Amino acid sequence: MTEYVFEAGALPAQKTIRSLSDAVRLAWTPNDCAVQWLKFYYVNDENEVIGTSAEYPRGLAFCDIGHIMKTAANVGGATMVDIVYNRPGGADLSQSEAVYDIYEKLLVAFGDLGVPIRALIETDFRGWDSSPPATWNSDPVIIEVVKPYIAGERQEEIRLELGVDVAALRKYRETCPGHCLAPFPGVDTIRVELKKLRDPPCTKILGPKDARDLLAEMEDYDREHMKVLYLDGAGQVIGIENISVGILNQALVHPREVLKGAILASAASVIVVHNHPSGEIEPSSQDISISAAIEEACKLMNIRCLDFMIIGTNGRFASFKELGYMGRGHSDTLDAILKFNRPPGVGEGDDACSVAYRAALKTMEKYCGTKSQ
Repeated sequence: MTEYVFEAGALPAQKTIRSLSDAVRLAWTPNDCAVQWLKFYYVNDENEVIGTSAEYPRGLAFCDIGHIMKTAANVGGATMVDIVYNRPGGADLSQSEAVYDIYEKLLVAFGDLGVPIRALIETDFRGWDSSPPATWNSDPVIIEVVKPYIAGERQEEIRLELGVDVAALRKYRETCPGHCLAPFPGVDTIRVELKKLRDPPCTKILGPKDARDLLAEMEDYDREHMKVLYLDGAGQVIGIENISVGILNQALVHPREVLKGAILASAASVIVVHNHPSGEIEPSSQDISISAAIEEACKLMNIRCLDFMIIGTNGRFASFKELGYMGRGHSDTLDAILKFNRPPGVGEGDDACSVAYRAALKTMEKYCGTKSQ
């Protein structure tokens, strides 16, 4: 069985942006002062930089906004973004139509993502390539580009022109808060490595029973464990990771734990497996909601979630694929929850909204400690 260990290096050095000069000084690097680029600094409510990315266009017309938005979606804790545009060409910088055009598109895209642009700063680092910011007596020429007014009709035109499913990216960002794949130029980065401790089993998964047989020892666990099988394109197991160890009847997990290992292992698909120490294999409402969240998150990363399984005792197991829960998405999750979590006194013929409301209250009471009114 292959086990994976994630090792993180030093935490990023604390960086804050409280002024335009702070952003400009943070953006300077000695090797790219003579070329055009856009650098994005994602900050939280305390003005702390929690992620950054760079786009090196041959001109603003070649800026890949789709790529920018996919990167931005991985910075879950950001509430604002500052953008620095280096435009070599001397001190007489002028805000051209191209700058305003790309600014309009970025304003709409980042606004839809839920990370509004705080400032777009245009500067020229040419001539500042040999002196680090700590030695500067002044800053390069800085121009804050005025935010253009964008009418609703123009916003819709921009969305159609970009063709980026920002709503899906926003959903992914809200599903995986705090996850950040972007580099930190000028800041010490967090290093994550995937270490193979043992070779993977030479096993091809052709169905749920193959997965159950591979993880048969899970039926003897006295606490809930959740494991992920990482598979290649041919269905061959390339790794197994234990992503959560819980208490007697609950194992806490988030989709990011599944995706992190899948991405680092270059997996084409995953199978998520957990055990019920009670021996029963009936899915709980929490099992159903977690499986739906994991499946949706995997879709956004183009990784197939083949199954979500429960292992019981005496060889018994439940496959969500066989039960019909896989592929349904969040829209049908409530129906599945009601099947196993219908409040007392609610009949099959009761109004659907009433049923949903009472089921939600019961779920909140069970998992959040709130009391139904």
